[in-house]
Amino acid sequence: MGKCLTKFLPKLIPGFIGGAFHPLLQIGFGVEYEFPNVVAEGLAYICAYYFKIGEVIDRLPADDGKPSVDALAIAKEMKVMNLALPRLRRYKFPVDELVEHYSAEVAHLASKWKIYANSTEGILKKLAELSRAVLIVTFGSYRDETLDFFLIHGVTSLQAVRVLIPHLSLYEQKRLLQVAFVGFLGNMWLNGMPDFDVDRIMRYGGPLESNPWETIIDRAIACDDEHVGKTIRALVVMRDSIPEDMIPQDLLQRAALMTTNFIKTVDDWNFKGIGFGSSLKHA
Repeated sequence: MGKCLTKFLPKLIPGFIGGAFHPLLQIGFGVEYEFPNVVAEGLAYICAYYFKIGEVIDRLPADDGKPSVDALAIAKEMKVMNLALPRLRRYKFPVDELVEHYSAEVAHLASKWKIYANSTEGILKKLAELSRAVLIVTFGSYRDETLDFFLIHGVTSLQAVRVLIPHLSLYEQKRLLQVAFVGFLGNMWLNGMPDFDVDRIMRYGGPLESNPWETIIDRAIACDDEHVGKTIRALVVMRDSIPEDMIPQDLLQRAALMTTNFIKTVDDWNFKGIGFGSSLKHA
């Protein structure tokens, strides 16, 4: 399996974010649990659902020497660019529109998120920064007691990124992080550029003593929808691996509580793009 990853992953990294991150998720599960057949399925999945916008990572503008901009700040910048939004329908992804109309804008934004790390430890710190941004956009955009089904895949895909990092060279680790960041921006656009606010997360649920992690995990295990368990598992890994000063434990626990409170069956997710219906311009 190691030789296969070494041969094919570098070539296919730009396409990882197609199919709502499922190729990345599939390969992550296969590597983590050492199932070669699942890895093979994931590699084939990339080829079937290749998302060309990821290719911008290999043609970013030259480094201007400025410091990196925080991932969440770039997400906020993208929101005010007033990009025309797609018409998203259940399970229909107008990804070609993003490639056709906004490749230059995505490349410009991606070039601001710079990865100067010279070690895997540094790469993991950048992953933590990206994780914080993804969490705030995903859980800080909830409305009508539901969460966006496709944004949540951005959360669970971060565990796959974490799993794959040790199997890549430092150069490929950076490319993997870059394509995950591009996927984050693309996911925001595809789901209507939702409004988000970290304070909405931190105010949710009241005192956490009455909803300890053990209770939340039990609810996730009992839930009829498999995505809840995957989400809680990803949040638990973040809890155990990311320092408090980068992602507060309260934020992770409240996000987990929100998930188990809102989602009882697969139909409880928002499939229409949680940002649609806002005052932003639609194409």
